[in-house]
Amino acid sequence: MSDTIKISDIAEKLGISRNTVSKALNGKYVPEKTKIAVLNAASELGYKNFPKMRDSYAALANKKILLLSTKMLMNIPFHIYVLKSIEAELSKLNVSLLRYTLSSSAHFENLKNYINKFKVDGIMCMEFFDVDLIQQVKSLNLPIVFMDTAFSDVDSNYNYDIVMMENIHSVKSYCLKLIDEGGCRSFGFVGYYKNCLSFYERYLGMRDAMFLRDIPYDPANNILADNALPYNNIEKLSGLISKATLPDCFICANDYIALLTLEALKVLDISVPEKIKVVGFENSSGSKYSTPTLSTINVDKTALGKELVQTLINQMLSPSKHPKFSYINCKPVPRESTNYI
Repeated sequence: MSDTIKISDIAEKLGISRNTVSKALNGKYVPEKTKIAVLNAASELGYKNFPKMRDSYAALANKKILLLSTKMLMNIPFHIYVLKSIEAELSKLNVSLLRYTLSSSAHFENLKNYINKFKVDGIMCMEFFDVDLIQQVKSLNLPIVFMDTAFSDVDSNYNYDIVMMENIHSVKSYCLKLIDEGGCRSFGFVGYYKNCLSFYERYLGMRDAMFLRDIPYDPANNILADNALPYNNIEKLSGLISKATLPDCFICANDYIALLTLEALKVLDISVPEKIKVVGFENSSGSKYSTPTLSTINVDKTALGKELVQTLINQMLSPSKHPKFSYINCKPVPRESTNYI
């Protein structure tokens, strides 16, 4: 019977689309109630090897996943929301989540001992942008997935699973709107664009929009300092902005930097959005309450967490030699800092 059962049969049985059934069977996001219904129907009808798949999911119970980072994630609001989503998804599978902060390569042996002691079955990396550390973690030969990854202008062969926010198109489309509807004719980037792949892609999105509208690129419009100090210090950041050629719009690497940029512009008595527009990325809670409120690009943190879990679980159940990128769609959120454009 299993040879004759098709996705359309499951869809007809449940009264839903074939696309929804396909997403559920392939580990893509659908509502939990729908996912369970599809999996049960596939098992009941004997769709392909689904009974084996169901048994595999049952075998996940009591497995251990290690959340590995180089920073204390609970100090970063963005990651708190993603972590809540991860924990919720793993609890449904009865999978445990362990946490470990790896500060440097010097402590890698301690990490290996920890993994062996607790019999870790898979690794999820967040805020993990050190190229050497990435190679060391990969050498553990465990299923692994990264949320974002390191930027490299030497080796861009990312041969591991990565889940990302969709950066390039979302920034590009918003910049095009600011050009076409907001009259912006110059842009500058604020943030070290080589900090991670996401920052670099956001920078590329800005550059791509400028190219498409024949807007010349002026390096003097940017604040690209390669250390954390100016992005944690209003005085330092305002000093850098005062030396830059002020563009019509600053595209900031994330909301944290954008909110600090708003404060630095106040110090310089530069009004937003009258003299310059400012855009962040993330849609943090602070972006809604700043003065002016911050235009930003929303990241679906719940979907991000779910995709991280599903990607790692799929790898644990069926290791693949073909690493993949997964992107979560992001949408602009216009507010006062761009005059609601």
